[in-house]
Amino acid sequence: MGNVRLVITESGGLASIVQENHYYPFGMQQNGNWAKTQTIKNDYLYNGKELNKEIGLNWSDYGFRNYDAAIGRFTGVDPISDQFANLSTYNYASNSPILNIDLWGLQGVNFNNGDVNRMINFFSTNASSTNPQDCITCHNTGMRTLLNDNTIRVGSQADLTISAMQDAGLANETISFGFNDQNGNQATGNASANNLVGSIGQTILDNSTELEVGQSTVFGVSILDGFHTMTVTATNVELAGPTIDGSTLTATVFTLSDQGTTTTDGAGNKEFNSTQSLDSHLESYVTDRREIRTPRKEYEYKAILEIHQIKQEEE
Repeated sequence: MGNVRLVITESGGLASIVQENHYYPFGMQQNGNWAKTQTIKNDYLYNGKELNKEIGLNWSDYGFRNYDAAIGRFTGVDPISDQFANLSTYNYASNSPILNIDLWGLQGVNFNNGDVNRMINFFSTNASSTNPQDCITCHNTGMRTLLNDNTIRVGSQADLTISAMQDAGLANETISFGFNDQNGNQATGNASANNLVGSIGQTILDNSTELEVGQSTVFGVSILDGFHTMTVTATNVELAGPTIDGSTLTATVFTLSDQGTTTTDGAGNKEFNSTQSLDSHLESYVTDRREIRTPRKEYEYKAILEIHQIKQEEE
């Protein structure tokens, strides 16, 4: 479900719990002795969403709407409520929080293998080229290849491309992930970033629940507030071997396409079989680059990773 249950810090080779959380099904926090021992400020809690405690609201920010766990309802109308006429426009997770999760109020998008393979093959070719495109140019070309449309508006920077695709209805809203420093406090710059808050892999997985075998969904990735751009493809694959009841075993494989620059490994495509391994690799792009400054050298890059799900053009 993506809930943050424990926050752990390491000192002298020993791990210690600095925050512990327990939730009721609809997300309201339970009270207990564990709450008295918290030594850090981390507001990314139920579903990994940021809890806004200003003026006593205690609403969670879900992107398109705020959520009030005390009543188990969103505070605004579902922007795609016309697709779910049988449900209240304020419902959370179809009123079934044990079985469902309501990440952003928008549905996931599936691509067929041909679209995805063309994109991934292009990324691989670019990474091995003697004169590869820079990361944003390559990402833009990959998106046009995936969507089979060379007229798609793009930009010279990551935020410009994301905004253009979102304005055209080709990308869902941006999902942001922050970092903590070694003391468990929020890291504002890359120099103090120690660990990723939340799980990018799990968020992608939660948006891939309706994938059939062989289907994929694609996410753009922006690192350090646009310092570097990559692409993640989640594909539902069938596992080998029979089962007792004859059912099909499946798993999600993540393909991270690093378009490659002089400051990254430029490896092309890497596969990850777990959310943890994908998170660890993406985390390292920030924590292993603590010395990087912006070109003007006046301030650090923002310690942030952002993803956005790519959508197919509507017929």
